[in-house]
Amino acid sequence: MQGDIDQNIPSDISMIPYQYQLSFKSHWYFGYLIETLPIEFKDEQPEYILLAEIISISTSWTFGDYEIHEYRHNDTSGKMFPVKTVNSSLKDDAYVSFKTKNTSSDEKSTELLNPATCDYIFSLTATLRGYIFRKCALANETDYTKISYVKGSTTWGLTFYNGDEIYASTSETQYWWNMNRRDIVVTTSAPFPQVIPAIYTAYYDTIQHIRDTKVISIE
Repeated sequence: MQGDIDQNIPSDISMIPYQYQLSFKSHWYFGYLIETLPIEFKDEQPEYILLAEIISISTSWTFGDYEIHEYRHNDTSGKMFPVKTVNSSLKDDAYVSFKTKNTSSDEKSTELLNPATCDYIFSLTATLRGYIFRKCALANETDYTKISYVKGSTTWGLTFYNGDEIYASTSETQYWWNMNRRDIVVTTSAPFPQVIPAIYTAYYDTIQHIRDTKVISIE
């Protein structure tokens, strides 16, 4: 799907569950699959239900631009269809915008604020320690506020936290031939949508790749 994006996909609010799995779609470019945890059917073979894809929309002039397409069930046709829930880009930091349905002024309230209607920035240091900032336009916020720290690596697992409170974690990745599959668990107290650890993982890998490529070029 890289380089062949349907511009007519409708937008919706993200509905990724609190527990899911993330894996590479391909080893040849940055694309990821978000799936359910293993489900055992009658043949006792675990299977995964596709929930969403992190799709690279980068061109030869850009690198690190992604969309998340989540899949919904059409009750009338019985078929699945995609909706776009996230649009993001990489400059010095990663900017993540959640595409949502139009919200009326009556719904603009800080009391029942849905984190999946806000914008986020991922900032990674030279040692790849991370920070997540959030701005919620529906709450009339004009500045980004730091809401989470991130430590670890995508290989050995990431932890999203603030002080002693852990908001989310990713597991150690499985083997290369299993598409680097890993579990993601998000708590209900997390100040960000459940899909954030997945898109953060994509940017961690992207930024690490960019920095490694620069080192190789210099050498």
